[in-house]
Amino acid sequence: MGIINVFQEFIFRVDFYIWDSLMPIILPIDPLQARHEFDGYLPQKGLVDLALSPHCRIELLEAPFFVVSLREVEIVHLAVGLDHVDMTVVFKDFKRGVLDSKSIPITRLNGIRE
Repeated sequence: MGIINVFQEFIFRVDFYIWDSLMPIILPIDPLQARHEFDGYLPQKGLVDLALSPHCRIELLEAPFFVVSLREVEIVHLAVGLDHVDMTVVFKDFKRGVLDSKSIPITRLNGIRE
């Protein structure tokens, strides 16, 4: 089961079990799209399925979960190879260090750039 399906199931459960009881409060959940899903290597977790939403970069398939808010990101550097892309994220808080994702398939580059 891919990250898109897992996230869609999560949205359904939150909507069904929580949102119905909070009807006066409207909180949108941004759906993920398959073109924004990609495999990448995170040094702390190994090879994982990652996805980009309009507000964050996530990995929700296995704990510990990985979520990076795009508001925290200063710049993203893409190093393009022949068949893969390495992505380095620099945070606005420079004390935090950088986040590397390696070996992202080159076929997912357009989804990342969007």
